[in-house]
Amino acid sequence: MFTFNFDMTIFLKRLFLFLLPFITIYLVNYSLKKNDITKNGEYEKKMATIIAQNQNLKSIANYNDRLYVKHLVEIKKVPNVILLGSSMMMEISSEDWNEEILNLSLTTCMLTDMLGIIDLLEKNKKLPKKIVLGFLPTSFNKSVEQGNNYKSTSLMKNYKSFCKRLGVNTIVSSNHLNFFNHLNPVVLKDRINQLSNQSIELPSPTKTEANIYFDGSKDFSAVYDLKKTEEVIAVSNLSSNDLQWTKAATMDPKLVEMFEKAVEWLQAKDVSVSIFLLPINPIVWKNTVAKGLKEKYETPENYLKSFAQKQGIFVFGTFNPAGYTIADYFDDKHLKLPVIKGIIDKQMPLYKSQVTNQQSIDYQKN
Repeated sequence: MFTFNFDMTIFLKRLFLFLLPFITIYLVNYSLKKNDITKNGEYEKKMATIIAQNQNLKSIANYNDRLYVKHLVEIKKVPNVILLGSSMMMEISSEDWNEEILNLSLTTCMLTDMLGIIDLLEKNKKLPKKIVLGFLPTSFNKSVEQGNNYKSTSLMKNYKSFCKRLGVNTIVSSNHLNFFNHLNPVVLKDRINQLSNQSIELPSPTKTEANIYFDGSKDFSAVYDLKKTEEVIAVSNLSSNDLQWTKAATMDPKLVEMFEKAVEWLQAKDVSVSIFLLPINPIVWKNTVAKGLKEKYETPENYLKSFAQKQGIFVFGTFNPAGYTIADYFDDKHLKLPVIKGIIDKQMPLYKSQVTNQQSIDYQKN
């Protein structure tokens, strides 16, 4: 005869072990949320205060860059030109642009971030005369947007506010997706870093060892490890095998609508909008194209060119790396600053003289 032996102690122990990771995740997220409410990101606020005083600083790498930018917009005087894109644009300084700028570029910058920052600028009566928006091949992909929403928590309220202003629906992860996203070790590590940063002492403003400068630009080499050419090749091959851009051509119509309405709104406010594209790492490009996936780059670029021409928007650069070599890159994604400056220097006269948009679009390195 079958007998069922039930040991409550063993059951409770196993239940506790099963629930432990979920409890840990809940406590980390609760603590972070509470910390943002009570301290409002003290470390990031101190960073913004130093930059707002036109001083350079040396900062840790793992800070909440969205919260830092939020504070910066609220307290810093905004010049006529704002740069807003991904980490590929973060090194560009006023000296490189040949005009005073404020560089608000973010790691993995998405439309969520762009619209949230535009809303902040509007609400603080700091809309610039010119805004340069940097895009990646994945910028209009819904899964990429939703998969990185956890980074944008500090700007989410402004993003939703601006979407309402534009009359478009937000694109964010559902609560169900958010829950499983928090199980991701990368997400959890990011949140733990944000929480722990609040107790770190910020170094005094510095000139000689700075990695964030008074115009918002950053020293890329201080944040990322510089690699030898052979290391860059190895990483590039890994990235292309992983086909990181393969979803890029799947452009979500709601994200496209959101972007177009945002541009139209800015132009109605007399803000000159331009677009900044940077060439893909040539090895990643070559290997992806070899797999018959060239459209993954061409589809978003062709769309941006077409829309830019219709709206009278200037386009810097291209995704096409024709003429570039692996030595031009830090890693599998990021161009070195002198190369980026070469793009700016070649096209800036066209940009400033407001020639036809087609001339700006047909840029190639050689």
